[in-house]
Amino acid sequence: PLVSTSSSLFLPLASLPSVPSRLENGGFEDGAAAWTTFSYQGDYIIMNGFEPAVGMPRTGGWGAWLGGRNDDFAYIDQERTIGSEASTLSYWEWIASIDDSCLDFADVVVDDELVETYSLCILTNTNAWHERRIDLSAYAGNAVTVQIRVETNESGNSNLFLDDVALMAVGLESAQQDGISETKLERGRTHLKKDPGRLRP
Repeated sequence: PLVSTSSSLFLPLASLPSVPSRLENGGFEDGAAAWTTFSYQGDYIIMNGFEPAVGMPRTGGWGAWLGGRNDDFAYIDQERTIGSEASTLSYWEWIASIDDSCLDFADVVVDDELVETYSLCILTNTNAWHERRIDLSAYAGNAVTVQIRVETNESGNSNLFLDDVALMAVGLESAQQDGISETKLERGRTHLKKDPGRLRP
């Protein structure tokens, strides 16, 4: 009789830890939780309110403040997996600057690749909260580090205030995507001050 000498060895599959596809703490209400922050000037980035600059964040009590000093390089970032169903980066910004050279910049960087850049100066002041959306579908399916940063030169103070950062599907209203109620939005708006270009305390 034939005797089979073959054998099968079954090993358990090792699963790699997954990187979440939704941004955590996009409204900054848990302080700096889930975010990596840096400021060359040593400033706190995620703060409870923006006094004496523009007052309160767009929603809630916390937000991110990039810039506010000359010769600064500052950023916030998170590692996320970009999902095909939610590949648009959305964030609300308030640009407040007294710079007239347009040589202070805000950038969006994905894995050290620059995907968006714009000037912070008198010409780009928003005087209110403004939503910016950036298509990241080229990175769908990949775990990447998403970074928003500001670089200022030696003159003309510029500030970029951020709130309600999210990865969302194209065409969805950001307030619905982030689970933000209209009551909360209105409460944030009533505290805003239009006082561009004020230095950090």
